[in-house]
Amino acid sequence: MTETGIGGARSRLRVSRPAVPPVLVDRPRLDAALIAGIEGPITVVCAGPGYGKTLAVAAWAEDAPWPVVWLTADPDADLPSFWTDMLAAFRVARVSGYDDGLDLIAPGPDFGLGDVDRISDVLAAGSTPVIVVIDDVHLITDTDVNESIIRLLDACEHRLRLILIGRTWPRLRLRRRQLDGAVTEITAEDLAFTSVETRQLCDGMGLSEAELGVLGERTQGWPAGLRLALLGRGSPVEVASRDALWQFSGHNRLVAAYLLEEVLAGLSSSDRRFLLATSLVPEVDASLAHALTGRDDGRRVLEQMVADNALTVRLADRPDWFRYHPMLRELLGDRLQTEVPDSVPELHRRAAHWYLDHGDHVAAVGHLIAADDRAQAARVLGGYAIPLMLTARAADLAATLQQVDDKPGLPATVAEQIIGVVLAYHRRDYLLMGQYADAVERMLADGAVHPDAELVSSARIVVAVARMVLARFHTIADLTVRAEQIRQVIGEVEPGHIPAAPAYLVLATNNLGIGNLLQGRLVEARGMLEGCRDQAVDQGMGLVAIAASGYLSLLDLIDGHLAEAGRRARATLEQAGRRGWSRQPQVLISHAVCIAAALHTGHLEEAWEHVRRARVAGEPVTDIAALMIVEIYAIWVAVAAGDADAARTAADRLAVLRSRAGALPDLLRRWMCVVLIRLHLVHGDVEGARESLPPMPQDWGLAGVLERVVTAEVALASAKPNDVAAILGPSTKYRDYPIQQCEAMVVAAVAAARCRRDAQALDRIGEAIAVAGTTGSVRPFAAWSADIGPIVARYRLLTGKHVEVVDRILELCGDDTAAASPPPADPDAVAPEQLLTERELAVLRYLPTMYKASEIAADLFVSVNTVKTHQQSIYRKLGVSTRRDAVDRARERRLL
Repeated sequence: MTETGIGGARSRLRVSRPAVPPVLVDRPRLDAALIAGIEGPITVVCAGPGYGKTLAVAAWAEDAPWPVVWLTADPDADLPSFWTDMLAAFRVARVSGYDDGLDLIAPGPDFGLGDVDRISDVLAAGSTPVIVVIDDVHLITDTDVNESIIRLLDACEHRLRLILIGRTWPRLRLRRRQLDGAVTEITAEDLAFTSVETRQLCDGMGLSEAELGVLGERTQGWPAGLRLALLGRGSPVEVASRDALWQFSGHNRLVAAYLLEEVLAGLSSSDRRFLLATSLVPEVDASLAHALTGRDDGRRVLEQMVADNALTVRLADRPDWFRYHPMLRELLGDRLQTEVPDSVPELHRRAAHWYLDHGDHVAAVGHLIAADDRAQAARVLGGYAIPLMLTARAADLAATLQQVDDKPGLPATVAEQIIGVVLAYHRRDYLLMGQYADAVERMLADGAVHPDAELVSSARIVVAVARMVLARFHTIADLTVRAEQIRQVIGEVEPGHIPAAPAYLVLATNNLGIGNLLQGRLVEARGMLEGCRDQAVDQGMGLVAIAASGYLSLLDLIDGHLAEAGRRARATLEQAGRRGWSRQPQVLISHAVCIAAALHTGHLEEAWEHVRRARVAGEPVTDIAALMIVEIYAIWVAVAAGDADAARTAADRLAVLRSRAGALPDLLRRWMCVVLIRLHLVHGDVEGARESLPPMPQDWGLAGVLERVVTAEVALASAKPNDVAAILGPSTKYRDYPIQQCEAMVVAAVAAARCRRDAQALDRIGEAIAVAGTTGSVRPFAAWSADIGPIVARYRLLTGKHVEVVDRILELCGDDTAAASPPPADPDAVAPEQLLTERELAVLRYLPTMYKASEIAADLFVSVNTVKTHQQSIYRKLGVSTRRDAVDRARERRLL
């Protein structure tokens, strides 16, 4: 099932343009006003209820010069749901030239104003001007939605023509544009029927000029009043007497109530009951009408209402569906509550069952809550709807559940606690979610739900999902156990109690794969994540597929496929961005992989950009394991850049995350320890690094090789290079982890060189370079540049292998010139201008000063490691071993 398939009939209907009734007065002056309006960017059609605003624009739109996209505003819409509807409207309108760009965007719960810019970019780049009509714009109260409309217009003014229809002036910043002449306003005065148009409307009714005058005077050209006056079987004056016509001069709401009562009074009792029942839903077709009323002739009734212009419209793009005028529907709803209040809950239940049968579980839950049937709402949530929280319908579901949340004083039933779990998850209030889950679990233990087996099943699956989510937030070590519990629940309950069982199993498999990865069981993790990713796509669970793809790219990274891992992670982030999911927790691990790939290949600026983006996406804290991996790599990036402050910041952030995370899975715990030991070494705290070392690992998994490499680094820092070979063990043990193999061989080469075993150092550096040629990992060489530079230069001279990789390594080590060759035996035999490179001469000028290496680096805008590398090269070429001797020798050679 695709994500589009998850959306129900109800949400699709707001994007359909109303059909024009077959009998409609031709009003060329309004058409001319609309044509003039689209010469500018904005047209506002603003008038009270019943002025025919929508029909006037719909009639004109049939012959509009450009494609028309129609959206009827949802009063409950927030930013994500509004733009979900707007994109659906573009698809329904079939505007050529925009499909490829707009179809890829699916606004999620965290869709923000910045994401609107992507939509604007697609529209601005199009070749076809588009007219966008937003009907009932006065119902839009969300500040962000109104701001997003202005942002869209600002970006696409040359491609977009906006027609806003509403009862009041839109809550948009339009007054300045109005003063500048950029807004065309069509008001109630424009929409009111003239005497000529009133005569045309009443043509064939046999009214005298005097009667037409009375009708026009009392209605003041109000289109709804005129049409209501013509609804009866006789003449308008017979249906609405002259005394009644005088009531048109009263308050509009009272007038509307009176006239709409007359509409109901003119119907048969059965048709009247039909209208009352079907007013419960925003739009209705024959099937839904049958479910609500039991009548098989619902389509006939609805078509007759359209034919009579009785404030009912047929949806142009969905001709089987009908919509009552909001005023008529409001009156019908009031009459329903007054006349047959006992029927309302049953009607809501009927609507709920119809929506369930047609796959719109969000609408079903809403009607069940309105029916005060929270137990059945909870059954639907557990059985069907919770997986929707990982689709583009999450915001719709949360808004529906808000009906319960906004009503204080409700008894704390199991059903309400289940609803509380889902709402807390949507708001990322995981502590509150845990409290609701605890309450549900206590009620289950107390038998409060017995003998309702279906509600018990829903409660159990909701609690299991909540526990798994909480494990991602803290106690990560429990993640696999919690995911297995979902499988267990699915296996134990009656199959029909949880129809969404396949979706729940996808969730469980995804988290099992993540949990196994974090424990270090990498083969099992890959199998689970690959299966989960494919199933998530089939189930329309886009966010789960994105999470699985991200962790699969991490496995690619561990396997040494840096380029593939980076491509997969970037593609996943691009996909999430197109769908408005850039701030979803599921994208965090892809950022971590991008950081790592950029770090290992020596692209530190790119790595820092992904650190920044991951930290933004990670607020508030959600996938704590992914955030910890982000900060682990952020420390490494800071160390590679020689930025001690950034390293401390990342370490502090990691410490905060660690304090929240509870027990950690094995690989993540050991991985974190390794990076903190390296941080001790960077700060020169060798004793602290030694004290933090774990016991010598007995395993050769990823965690084990990480620990061996860092233990060898501590031995080097402790001036014990002879211990390194024994610590690292055979190089063949590292073949499953190429990045760590490269690190181990570099450390082994440094140790051999310090022990003056030059042949061994060349062998080890050759192994490291061969791995770097396969993986692209060059970071370990840069980390030991002062020691590695001469060894790599010697390797280059003696072997001539892997030339591109060697040149890249020498560049990172700060020596990308011919100086990579061995230095001359006698520095005095070389001319001064040929002795040192330009970069080395720049560093040399600082040596007589009191500047430290870090200060020189800051002054030259290079890393500390680069400065140290140049210093060592200067000492070697000048044949000295100290800074003071280098200054003296340079002065002798007139280099200073």
